[in-house]
Amino acid sequence: MTAIETLPVLPAGHTGQEPYDTAGNAELIALMPAPVDAFYLAFLSGDIAGVLAVLDPRAVVHFPSYRPFVGRAELAAYFTFQSEVFGALDFQLVDVLRADAATAVIWREKGVLADGTPWSSHGVDTLISTPSGITHVEVGGPAWALRDVLPRFNQTPSPIGAHS
Repeated sequence: MTAIETLPVLPAGHTGQEPYDTAGNAELIALMPAPVDAFYLAFLSGDIAGVLAVLDPRAVVHFPSYRPFVGRAELAAYFTFQSEVFGALDFQLVDVLRADAATAVIWREKGVLADGTPWSSHGVDTLISTPSGITHVEVGGPAWALRDVLPRFNQTPSPIGAHS
């Protein structure tokens, strides 16, 4: 029987409170296909209009603990709400995987909410893109954090097939 080596959770000298190293984000964005690269460039700079511009007008974006958002108008409202929830945030891109029209982006984030509450999360975004833009985004991360820690966005029902 082989012994299982136990590795330290944090490297020596680290407390877990250090900000994430975002210096490699540009290198990983360079590996992303268009328009996924433009999506993350806009997202990381807080440019909501830039994020919306690379989405297909009927894009479907799903965050854990919410029903899917359909179309740019719903997404604009949600992204605006989220921009007011967060204070300082380090968003680190960890890896990018590509296959045909699909791109998976592994990420982690750490910072504080606008009210000073500490925040950290991690996940994998899966994006599908076509010549018309990004058509689907599945944001993978812990649903409990969005549900139990962050303020809730009041999502109104959307008619099936509605878009803007």
